[in-house]
Amino acid sequence: QGRRVQDFALRRFRALRGGHRQRYLTVDVDSLPFEVHGHQPGSEHNGHYHARIYHPIIATTGEGGDLLDVRLREGNVHTADGALDFVLPLLDRVEKVMCQVASVRIDAGFPEEKFLSALEERSTAYVARVKNKEVVIGFGHPVYTIADPRNQIIKEVARTLSKESNDMAMFDIAD
Repeated sequence: QGRRVQDFALRRFRALRGGHRQRYLTVDVDSLPFEVHGHQPGSEHNGHYHARIYHPIIATTGEGGDLLDVRLREGNVHTADGALDFVLPLLDRVEKVMCQVASVRIDAGFPEEKFLSALEERSTAYVARVKNKEVVIGFGHPVYTIADPRNQIIKEVARTLSKESNDMAMFDIAD
């Protein structure tokens, strides 16, 4: 099934490139929960989505959204369940017929140690969204640990301007 789906994307990419493989391609991997009504075989209640769903895993091209592969999964599986067995053979096929180098983009449900290690072992570049919503020191500007240090400078300029105009009301509200 996946190879037939991938053939559509392959034909389009080859047509755009005069029959040649492109150098780089991003494989965007995601789960695509969809709600069902009734008790279709394989659909299950998923506590995270609070609904009875199927929970397929899909892969598209990051550059154009072309569908590369899809695998139907039961509704009660975790986002990353079966991802490794889905992604690794897909990357092999994609690099064989569509591009020279494939990279992977994944959402927050996928970055598990085994999955990321397998990508690193085959030297596949990846970008992953991080689940943790806490401040991660060192990301963004290196000195922004709790607040932007420029705030103090802006605050002092605002205080000076307010004093010069003999109107501290707006500054006091903002402070």
